[in-house]
Amino acid sequence: FAFFCVIENFTDYILYWIPFYYAIKISFLVWCMTPQYKGAKIVYNTAIKPVFQKHESAIDAALNALDPQAVIDTAVEATSQKKSEEK
Repeated sequence: FAFFCVIENFTDYILYWIPFYYAIKISFLVWCMTPQYKGAKIVYNTAIKPVFQKHESAIDAALNALDPQAVIDTAVEATSQKKSEEK
């Protein structure tokens, strides 16, 4: 669902002209979410998993290059900002 939201923000003017785009989109999302069809599993195994496996070493290298303390500091800062906004 998030993928569609991001794509639609940039391509809304083009997608508007495709006939039945929203009906096709809803049908695809329902297919993905319905347990008996296992659409999400099919999409993951055929599209997402191969891409991640192909680029696994690059992803691991990028994650290993991160400074662990910087990640912790960012998480703490984000949490404290959220708490201050809630008050």
